[in-house]
Amino acid sequence: MAKVCVYTKLGSPGYPLYGVADANSTIYNDVVANGALADGTQVDEAWLCDPPYIDGNGNYIPANFGSNHFPSRAAGLSTLLPTLSFTNGITAHSGGGQASAVPLTTTLNRVATVAADGDSVKLPAGTPGAEITVQNAGAHTLDVYPATGEYIDAGAQNAAVTIAAGKSYTFFCALAAYWGSVHSA
Repeated sequence: MAKVCVYTKLGSPGYPLYGVADANSTIYNDVVANGALADGTQVDEAWLCDPPYIDGNGNYIPANFGSNHFPSRAAGLSTLLPTLSFTNGITAHSGGGQASAVPLTTTLNRVATVAADGDSVKLPAGTPGAEITVQNAGAHTLDVYPATGEYIDAGAQNAAVTIAAGKSYTFFCALAAYWGSVHSA
């Protein structure tokens, strides 16, 4: 039996978006179902954690097990991966603008109704470590505003970014009040 931690990592095509490490910081890149790792090790506990890494002085820093515990292996290993909050079917504010923009309150947000170009939604206040994904499933361009007084990318204070129909943006915050973004092509 093993206690493992699950951590997010930057994904590349063909590589997983989640990593798994055991209490000895052994990294497992191949995770299989039914509560087992690819080598057959049964998993009985999973925790959300910071990944192991090499610091600036060349020291190996082991995985830091956090306080977020996931279910036991009884439900299968797929249930050990973090489940993100989501909202489907959001209707963007008709007429656009920051003041009346629909607030985004979950990690994953699918905006299903964008009745006209420039209809709007608004990110929460930028807190370092936050990540919000917005999918524009509507028929028109969607404006995404930061919280009042904040910034997105290199834009002006309170300026929106526009997401084309059928596209997605992931917004991330590394500095309070400043959102960066990565978007689909």
